[in-house]
Amino acid sequence: MVATGILNLWMHTPDEAAAGHASLTAAHGDRFLLGIGASHARSSTRPSPAGTGNR
Repeated sequence: MVATGILNLWMHTPDEAAAGHASLTAAHGDRFLLGIGASHARSSTRPSPAGTGNR
């Protein structure tokens, strides 16, 4: 089975992400690969441009 997903870094602490990685690596060995991209800061920390709404 192959699956992909995105970890929302703004919704998890570094400790939670590390624990999840450790759990999946323990269960599936080298078959689990975690890639992290920070993307944008939380949209709630700054106003959205006019007309775009809060995403």
